[in-house]
Amino acid sequence: MNFFKNLELFPPNDKIIWIQKLENEDVDYVLLGSSRLYSGLNCLYIDSLINKKGLNLGTNAASYAENFLLLKKFISQGNNTEIVFLNADIYNFNSRDSYSVPLHFHYFFNFWDDIEVREAVEYYSSTAQFFRWNTFPGLRFIEYNFHYSPIILLKSFFVEPKTKKSKFDLSKGSDIRIGNFSPSLENFNKRNFTINESDQLYLIKIIDFLKKYNIKLRLIRPPKFWMVEKNISNVDEFFNHINIIKKDFDINFIDFQGLNIVYDSSNFRDPTHLNEIGVKKFSSEFAKKAFR
Repeated sequence: MNFFKNLELFPPNDKIIWIQKLENEDVDYVLLGSSRLYSGLNCLYIDSLINKKGLNLGTNAASYAENFLLLKKFISQGNNTEIVFLNADIYNFNSRDSYSVPLHFHYFFNFWDDIEVREAVEYYSSTAQFFRWNTFPGLRFIEYNFHYSPIILLKSFFVEPKTKKSKFDLSKGSDIRIGNFSPSLENFNKRNFTINESDQLYLIKIIDFLKKYNIKLRLIRPPKFWMVEKNISNVDEFFNHINIIKKDFDINFIDFQGLNIVYDSSNFRDPTHLNEIGVKKFSSEFAKKAFR
């Protein structure tokens, strides 16, 4: 079973594996969250503007549970940061409905001995899934044989692996993408987002974990196209929740939805994600405001 658990057998251009392998990095700041930070802020550009060193630990469609597990792994391997900027928007508090896979289970099977990994998987998997994975260890890998292909792993011992171009910056972790969308073709229906108990729980775990290591935390809301915001029917509920968190834990919240870039679709590759043009503008504003 240890054969399947060796991270060195997996390509470095897999973002979660890349994070899990980071060691002894000493940085000024870390970006943590979903794709809206992963592909929304350019650490290389930010660092050039303010003479700081940062890492982007954002991952696609990540719940606070996934953020917590990756942050815990990051700190446990000798990495350190002064401050964490955590993605905080309506999707983060509604990860079960907002993301198809809010916790990418197979990346954490290697660390099943960690009780907090098992607890997170239990929260986000079905009762049947968790029973199978917890009772029959081999099934954790058999059911995800697409990700843990024994044939590919065996070949790695005899065949020189082909170098794949990474979709993200292997030095800083940001994933900047091109593309545009047409608002006239989008259907901006009214949506209502409930706040999930599990997401609240794991946000508090992140807060407590960072406090234990004396690492500052700031919550940030990345910009999305204005028509998306307009059609969220319970956005006031989100702000009420954020205000409670700010008060109870003495945490700053920086809202970038007020930037002018939200009104120009040429800054976006889809309604909730910036393209390379928008990323540069958002990164500039982040550099000006986030460290005050």
